[in-house]
Amino acid sequence: MDIVSYSRMPMPQQQQSLHTLQKIVRETPDFSTAEAQGQLIRLPTGDGMALVFFGDPESPVRCAVQIATALRQHPEVPMRMGIHTGPVYRVEDINANRNVAGGGINMAQRVMDCGDGGHILLSKAAADVLHQIGRWHDKLHPLGEAQVKHGVRLQIVNLYDTEVGNPKLPSKLRKAKVRRAGKHSALIFGALLLVASATLTYILTHRRQLASDLTNIGRVQARRSIAVLGFQNLTGRPDAAWLSTALSQMLTTELAAGEKLRTVPGEDVARMKIDLGLPDASSLNRATLLKVGKAVDADLVVLGSYVALSGGQLRLDVRLQDVISGDTVAQDGETGTETNLFDLVSKAGGLLRRSCGISDVTGVEAAGVKASLPSNSEATRLYAEGLAKLRAFDALGARDLLQKAIDADPNYALAHSALGAAWSALGYDEKAREEAKNAFDLSGNLSREDKLLVEARYRETSKEWSTAGETYRTLYGFFPDNLDYGLGLARVQAREGNLEDASKTLDRLRTLPAPLKDDPRIDLEAARTQKSIGHFKQARDLAAAATQKARAKDSKLLLARARYLEGLALKSLGQPHEAILAAQEAQHLYEQAGDRNGVASGWEVIGSAHDDQGDFKGALHAYQQELAIVRAVGNERAVASALNNLAFVLDELGEETEVKRSYDEAIATFRKIGDKENMSPTLLNLGGVLAAEGEFESAKQKYEQALALAREVGSQNNVALSLGAIGSVQSEQADFDPAIQSFTQALTIALESGNKYVAINQMLYLADVYIHRGDLKSAKGKFEDAQALAKDMDNKSASAEALAGLGGIAFAGGDLAGARRLYEQALDLRKQDGEKKKIASSQVDLAAVMLEQGQAAEAESAVRAAVRDLKDQEAEDEAATQIILLRSLIAQGKNGEALRLLAGLQKFAKGQNRNVQVAFAIAAAQVKAANGQVPAAIGELKSAMLSAEKYGMAGSRLEASLYLGRAQLQAGNKDQARALLAQTAKEAAAQGFGLIAHKAAAPSS
Repeated sequence: MDIVSYSRMPMPQQQQSLHTLQKIVRETPDFSTAEAQGQLIRLPTGDGMALVFFGDPESPVRCAVQIATALRQHPEVPMRMGIHTGPVYRVEDINANRNVAGGGINMAQRVMDCGDGGHILLSKAAADVLHQIGRWHDKLHPLGEAQVKHGVRLQIVNLYDTEVGNPKLPSKLRKAKVRRAGKHSALIFGALLLVASATLTYILTHRRQLASDLTNIGRVQARRSIAVLGFQNLTGRPDAAWLSTALSQMLTTELAAGEKLRTVPGEDVARMKIDLGLPDASSLNRATLLKVGKAVDADLVVLGSYVALSGGQLRLDVRLQDVISGDTVAQDGETGTETNLFDLVSKAGGLLRRSCGISDVTGVEAAGVKASLPSNSEATRLYAEGLAKLRAFDALGARDLLQKAIDADPNYALAHSALGAAWSALGYDEKAREEAKNAFDLSGNLSREDKLLVEARYRETSKEWSTAGETYRTLYGFFPDNLDYGLGLARVQAREGNLEDASKTLDRLRTLPAPLKDDPRIDLEAARTQKSIGHFKQARDLAAAATQKARAKDSKLLLARARYLEGLALKSLGQPHEAILAAQEAQHLYEQAGDRNGVASGWEVIGSAHDDQGDFKGALHAYQQELAIVRAVGNERAVASALNNLAFVLDELGEETEVKRSYDEAIATFRKIGDKENMSPTLLNLGGVLAAEGEFESAKQKYEQALALAREVGSQNNVALSLGAIGSVQSEQADFDPAIQSFTQALTIALESGNKYVAINQMLYLADVYIHRGDLKSAKGKFEDAQALAKDMDNKSASAEALAGLGGIAFAGGDLAGARRLYEQALDLRKQDGEKKKIASSQVDLAAVMLEQGQAAEAESAVRAAVRDLKDQEAEDEAATQIILLRSLIAQGKNGEALRLLAGLQKFAKGQNRNVQVAFAIAAAQVKAANGQVPAAIGELKSAMLSAEKYGMAGSRLEASLYLGRAQLQAGNKDQARALLAQTAKEAAAQGFGLIAHKAAAPSS
């Protein structure tokens, strides 16, 4: 609560108003009662106060009404109040005073900030609680949706009647054009009344610190953990198998009520049973129990059997076993019906709870348990069957069953949440988000943990990373012995781009007590984060650590995930053979588990590794296998990804028509499922094909579409890639200033987001543009930056590119020995990587040095050998290769052969790449001059000089000037030629083009 316009009051009035407010608050009955029971924390805020009530959810509302009633006698104290039910932490400040932190108190402030004097505003979450209590119905008036701080949208409810409150629409909501109200969930675990309009600096500071540091993590007090393993079907009816899943799910919910036990999620149990090949059983021996406990970190397990009796009755036998001792702690048999499983589970759950040393479920907790279950037997069956399919990696089958479960019970939140997971597994992001939203809207009566988890999943599917992070942080604050929530926080921090926060969160998880700190999933999450930003060495090392831990834990599915990630990192580090071995092991493990999507992902790594080795037929086979599998399982996102991979290798094989068809189908599939994030890089790939064909305007359109999508979804990585692609087209069209701007923007974004891999590429692109402009000093600086970054990342491929670039700078400067040394270093790295094209490219670079050192025959031989491995080059690289071959022929006097070769290279003169046009024109003029066509050569060189001057190609202009001077000498124009050559030598020397300067100054006839 705060006093409206407090800061504009005279100082004496401020003091008096605050004193009046404090006196009224202290005298309200609910304030006094809550304080006496230790259920209240009060916080002064300068112009008001915050009251945090624990326990009775009506207390803050009654207190607000009591305050408003008393304030009718004090119109000089204009008050506004905001109420929210949400997550908070009880903490101590530096002076050991009780305090609170968490998303709940921040939300209460945002609710209050929407109000004017006299308003008592509630969040929809708080109002949902009151709606369950009849006496408040007439006082609650929904106002609709409002956007508050950080873009958060809240649904606001105004509390008023003829006695208290303010019935007017708040001014902020009028300005915001509030949307129609919809459903929203309630969080019933810390009710907050009023936060001051002045920021609660300490509380917000503490929350931000918690976001990255999780400073309470070292004080984790692990609860006893219990896993419900399932029940043996003794009915003799296969169609009753669903009861095992249903009974397990219901008992897990029953045991979780009250939060005294940590229950192992059903999906973790399913994964463990796959790993161990464990069927449903009525009891387990001690050796098996130890394996189970190690796999899911459980102290106790529940299992048993069920059998059909006469008269439609069902008998459930449950057994509670201690994992360490193997003893049976309790066992019981209960009888009920399939149509009333709730009562059957409730009886069995009561015995199990007492045997675990915890109290029976309270009335409030029982309501939460019931809300976590379907409302009828048909929905229960369909939901259980759908969950079983989902946990067995059959998302397509799960989707249909879960949809039927929702048809049978449209208001069952957890069915919507599971259906969202199924849609997500099938690649339909928007449908997944819609179902997650439905689950969120219907989650008001769920238990605190279920409600928060439903919200976290909704925020994550909606890409509301900050809000998702707050929710996972709250979950982890309440349940610090549940590693899933800490991992969820790290995951969304990484997706939001807060890589430093994600790393800190994961580092903190490693300080947890054993066995939590040794869970391989921590290293897996860290490996994914490092891979996403191009830190492949770190990703490989982390995946290898996860591999070791998963083997020790005998967790086959985690091992499969670890080996898959290892394979990806190894492939990116230029170790294709090792990558294939890792992927094949992952595939074998996925195959055993029945995870066909996992098998397909292995084929993707294998295909990419073959591609890197130049084995395009092997890559094609792998990608075709991938595509066949994902089509069969209905994973549309993976279908689009496989088509993208296929297009890439088809391009290498020269199947131009199929390339575009595959990219077009991939883009259409991404559009169909609403996956804008992955559509963006696919558009970039298609743009690359168009650019290679010289269709620069069409390519640029694709790049701009990719950029728009990347910005829309907030993918900074794709924004950087798109800007870099646009810059490449601008560079090829000799629009150097815009190209530099595009590359610089891309570089800045990549560095800010920590993606060093993308950053290196932008540095290399920038260096090339500077070379074209004749700015060798700037080019050298960018190559050196790229080399340092690549070396830091142990990225041999990028390091070789930078070394080759530095070799080119040395070559242009006339330092042929230095150029040779750098080119040889690049060649050595490329041989280590096994990249045939890049090896051939280095051999061409070395051929250029040989040519300048008078070894024309050796240069010709080296270039011809390299050309065989340089099919489908970029136009600029192919032109550079052919130009060296032409010059080596001329140097040997093979002028006619050079002329015949020139006739077959006219595509370079007609293409849209202006850099290539000018370079090729200079080389063509040399060939013509060598063949006695001197006037034609002079004309071409003058034209090339004009074009180079027009587009700012300083190096090309100097080169054209050099050969024009020589052609003028050949034509007998000696004075004109010598003047031109002298001027060229002077300008070239001043700009660092030592080789041209030396040639221009060399004695000539």
